Amino acid sequence: MTGNASAAPTSLHGTESVRLAVYNGFARTGRAPSVPELAAFLTPMHRAWDDVVNTCGNQRLFCSTDCVDTWLRRTGQECGYIMDLGTMWRFASDWYTGRLEPGYTRRDPASAAAYFAEVGLHGSFWGLPD
Repeated sequence: MTGNASAAPTSLHGTESVRLAVYNGFARTGRAPSVPELAAFLTPMHRAWDDVVNTCGNQRLFCSTDCVDTWLRRTGQECGYIMDLGTMWRFASDWYTGRLEPGYTRRDPASAAAYFAEVGLHGSFWGLPD
């Protein structure tokens, strides 16, 4: 099992840790989690490598768009891109393939944009047409 916990607004009045766990058998099915939560990304992809720690640190899970809005108000951040967990699952399912292999090189911008479109992402945030 792998998992990632992040403290994020899970209600309009507070925060709690949210853990999304992926089990090996579940991951092999290719099915997305069937939960109502959302993923919010703040940094547009053309700026992601400017500060990758900040980019990754601001990819968070939320209970609803109201919770995203609450967090944005509290932190003074501007909204980037919000997706359901099904879309995030498709995005993450192959994005990291090969990352731990010797000689791996990340996708060039054109290949990354093609991958983003293939998994259902759109808009200038991802360097794609709206």
